Amino acid sequence: MALCLSRGGAASGKTRLVLSYGLAHAANFKAANQLIVTTDTNQLVNELMDRIKGMASTYAVDGIRIVRVHSLPAEDSRFIHQHVPGKRACSFFQDHISTDWLVQNLLDDIGKQAQDKATAGDTRFDAKISDLSLNQAMIQEIKANPGRWEVLIRKMRSLSLSSDGSSASEAVLKEVNALVAELRRKILRDAHIIGITCDLLLRKEVCDAVAPTMLIKDEDPRSRRTKFMAIIGLLPTLKVVVLAGDTRQKGPFMNTDKADVPATFAKFGMYTAFQFFKDSGLGVISLYEQHRMFNAPYVDFISRHYYNDALVDGNATRPRPAQVGFCKNLMKQLFQVNNNYAFIVCNKTRAEKEEGGVSLTNLLIQHHLLQKLIVLKGLLDCGSEATLGFKPESFTVAVISSYLGVVNWMKMMIHKHLDKRFTAHVFEVVQGLEKDLVFRVNPNTRLTPFAGAAKDNLVADTRWRYGYCILATSESLDSNTYGKPTEYYMTVSPTTRNVYGQYQFACIVDSMREVDLDADAGVECRKCGGYGHEADNESCPFHGRASCFNCGAFGHTHDKCKDPIISAAPAQGKGKRGCFHCHGDHDKIDCPHPWDDTVETGMLEKVAQEPVNWDTTGVKDTSFGW
Repeated sequence: MALCLSRGGAASGKTRLVLSYGLAHAANFKAANQLIVTTDTNQLVNELMDRIKGMASTYAVDGIRIVRVHSLPAEDSRFIHQHVPGKRACSFFQDHISTDWLVQNLLDDIGKQAQDKATAGDTRFDAKISDLSLNQAMIQEIKANPGRWEVLIRKMRSLSLSSDGSSASEAVLKEVNALVAELRRKILRDAHIIGITCDLLLRKEVCDAVAPTMLIKDEDPRSRRTKFMAIIGLLPTLKVVVLAGDTRQKGPFMNTDKADVPATFAKFGMYTAFQFFKDSGLGVISLYEQHRMFNAPYVDFISRHYYNDALVDGNATRPRPAQVGFCKNLMKQLFQVNNNYAFIVCNKTRAEKEEGGVSLTNLLIQHHLLQKLIVLKGLLDCGSEATLGFKPESFTVAVISSYLGVVNWMKMMIHKHLDKRFTAHVFEVVQGLEKDLVFRVNPNTRLTPFAGAAKDNLVADTRWRYGYCILATSESLDSNTYGKPTEYYMTVSPTTRNVYGQYQFACIVDSMREVDLDADAGVECRKCGGYGHEADNESCPFHGRASCFNCGAFGHTHDKCKDPIISAAPAQGKGKRGCFHCHGDHDKIDCPHPWDDTVETGMLEKVAQEPVNWDTTGVKDTSFGW
């Protein structure tokens, strides 16, 4: 038996590759070599079958019977009560059949539960691939060969005409179930491609009916190696096993004795899945191969650190794109690093809010990075395809971090200063992304399991194609921060060993640089909205200029503001607050009339007789804080 591991890292097209290979396998050999596509969740199986269906339509592959197998009791119940519609005539050749009668009279307990789930929107049954279901395949078989299944048709017709629940009806129902099981076995035996979950594939009813020569297993975070071992043991006809693995699991070559290691299908200490393949008699004919990142030393480091040297660099012999040279020149201009990979250690930083919390921010690092991104935008805007060697409008840049405080701030600044080529993401949503240039920000002064998990680091470290830059605080790379005075702790702790491994690699390849950040760079001015100074600092462009507390503008005070007063009682006239003394169109402090005890009564009466404009339409009264 041969084992083929999918070529490629996360989101590199490995699933499409193996599905194309499997489709060609089924198209060339038809039923002689049956193909089974399996995984651990119904949702992923539905997705894979939908992709196979689309590929078969795109490539115009005819004569291939593709079957999606759901829960057997649910499939049988759905099939039976499509053809036993109560007191009606048997409707094998009708497209739409009522199922209300069977729900109450014919379904057993398991069938009822399955029907209830289907009624409530069971996610196991995907409408996009409903035509590939085992139920539909059995209907098509009866329509194509009515003579062969004449007994089944007659039994179900008699069952539909005698729905009194008698013992005779129960005996007929048992015969119908036996004939349906025989029909199901024929469909599974003759199918060219079968999509099924691992749990269902381990059922005796399925294993006895299938004889696959090729198995495609798509690994996901729920995968368990024990199921994979059992499947191999129950299918002696297998000749080729293809694994499409999720790189968050570090691949099947990684030791998995630590709880933080995400290789979920290999959970025994110091025993790799590769060793299991070898002990099972499987010969590996292909290794993991990545075709995304253009940096041979870095790919070699990722292979050693995460894959036990099992990752093959597919870009090592490919011509280097122009974007690689652009990123290399950019790193040299911004950080004095002669490489398209850089690790920047930031000194004199200041983390804010709860240390280690998701809202953690470090405005000094973020502001420092923002200035670099603005420079990058200028280089792209000033360049052209002729000078750069690629289309600058298609160059994508991402800022990633574990912390929402960093990501949300960067999104706000990107919207304000940059354009749609720049994005910001948290690690949890970058699994399927691929960007030309990636900046990773570690704002915390002390790495935590939240920010140092192996799966998050691997995903973050493999999202880029042409350039990658990490910005971290100097405190997070110091063992004294964690109360461990030796550097040995940094290389063995699950919390620190991944980021610290990047730091060591950057030192080896001369891609590490230290920068001292300006302590005032993250200070935001409440007057001008800029950074690097306080509101009363002389560097502020509005320093020494009075501002209107009503509209916030400079150049006039509130008493000369043309906008309606928003912080006073009912306004009059041109929007000024009315005089509380004489009700004139001016502020009380500017009232020309005397208002002490010596005021003349006649003047007040005269003022009282003057018309007053009490129209406050369109003016908001905020005197009570509303």
